[in-house]
Amino acid sequence: MPGKIGELGGKQLELNMTDDHLHLMASIPPRISCAEFVHSIKGSASNHVNVNLNERLFYWQSGYGVLSLSEKDVPFVGKYIENQKERHATNKSLEIYEYIP
Repeated sequence: MPGKIGELGGKQLELNMTDDHLHLMASIPPRISCAEFVHSIKGSASNHVNVNLNERLFYWQSGYGVLSLSEKDVPFVGKYIENQKERHATNKSLEIYEYIP
């Protein structure tokens, strides 16, 4: 993922995952839409896993969530993502960062 993010002109700020989902905080250049960015990242990751790791059944869920953050929120969200596994284990997740309708 970091390589594809850079290739698209973005910058990975934080990335962490659990067994069934991941959280990524990235700066996306204005020339690319959020949808195009996410589509490219998901496609690149799927290809890597399915081709290089011989996991032919790996696929992403169809949905995803995107939030726009102010610069002052970046440290809080970064820590939230960094501690994602602990938050899930202790049931202290924040719905706004987890819920996908």
